[in-house]
Amino acid sequence: MGPPGRHAAGYVAHESFNPKNDRSEVVIENIEKLGLHAIIAIGGEDTLSVAANLSTRGIPCVGIPKTIDRDLAGTDYSIGFETAVNVITEEVDRLRTTAGSHSRIFVVETMGRHAGHLALQGGMSAGAYVILIPEYDFDPGEVSALVARRRQSGIRYSIVVVAEGAKPRVGRSRSAAVRWMISDT
Repeated sequence: MGPPGRHAAGYVAHESFNPKNDRSEVVIENIEKLGLHAIIAIGGEDTLSVAANLSTRGIPCVGIPKTIDRDLAGTDYSIGFETAVNVITEEVDRLRTTAGSHSRIFVVETMGRHAGHLALQGGMSAGAYVILIPEYDFDPGEVSALVARRRQSGIRYSIVVVAEGAKPRVGRSRSAAVRWMISDT
């Protein structure tokens, strides 16, 4: 193995097929020099797209999905997803005690640029009151009203789980919308 960030074939995978600096021929030459019979690609979008590209150039490849986002088409299982959901559940459970005893609203951000599977599964598993995901734009006013109604009903805390790609319907940034929602309740 080479230094961290490099593969045996010589270059970081997603850099090798960059259209602006295509080094795919070097990667293929290195695969041949090393006498590799096949590539087993374990990773997410970048890694598996490189494997697909190598495959179209005659290199036998096997792809194994490994991404906590669970956003790869054609697969229902991805190494890392269940572990990430368990971590979110455990951490939100820990936060719940503090949120309840100090009457706080906690916002927990999860990974998930384009897909909200992690936030949705983690949030449901942890019993979050509100879960915001990229697939559905949210209205900060509606979320704020939900949290306010919960407080008025006597529940002293709320936990909001937000995927990193969640977007407000109105012209605010996600961070500004979340700050506004919390300050408004």
